[in-house]
Amino acid sequence: MKKAAAILLAFSTLLLVGCGNTDGDVKRPTETSTPVTSGEGYEITMLRGEDGNEKYSYTVTTHDGTVLETAICANEPKVKPLSDDLLGVRFYTDTSSFVRYYDLKGGRVSASYFGAFWDNGKLLAYSDFEKSGKLIVRDIFDDSGYRYEETIESDAMELIVTSAEATEDGDELEVKFTLGEHGAEKNVKLPLVDKSSD
Repeated sequence: MKKAAAILLAFSTLLLVGCGNTDGDVKRPTETSTPVTSGEGYEITMLRGEDGNEKYSYTVTTHDGTVLETAICANEPKVKPLSDDLLGVRFYTDTSSFVRYYDLKGGRVSASYFGAFWDNGKLLAYSDFEKSGKLIVRDIFDDSGYRYEETIESDAMELIVTSAEATEDGDELEVKFTLGEHGAEKNVKLPLVDKSSD
């Protein structure tokens, strides 16, 4: 029994030596942290490494301080408070951007919407033209909520939204767009209310 305990002790000692603290041998890169912007429910910080590379840390919290999301991005996110309880944050990739919404009161986080070009705090409109050939209006958070899809018939490779404004009565969204960079401007009206239940 003593022999087994001695072997176990020797093995444990070898294991501890093999996993020891190597901070003295390995140089870890340091980062400096600089606040960029903050407000009710959000904070963005720039992180700069010794090599000069920059990245951005963001955190979104509810009113009571519960963290909804925190992550590090290569490019600086842009925050747009839509109301006291709702934030829209646009994130940028090398080739495109997408928007995500945060309900600071209810603790909800929306899906990521590529091609988003309009919102009113409840609904958003986005172009899904490259995937499905459609412009879509939908509830920001609720997958089973309001949704309207308008198919745009064209052989063009891209659809560029040039303006989007709700009508005075708030029933429709007037969208102007071009098909391709040099296409003629066209327009379409997207309903913002479900009139089929009237």
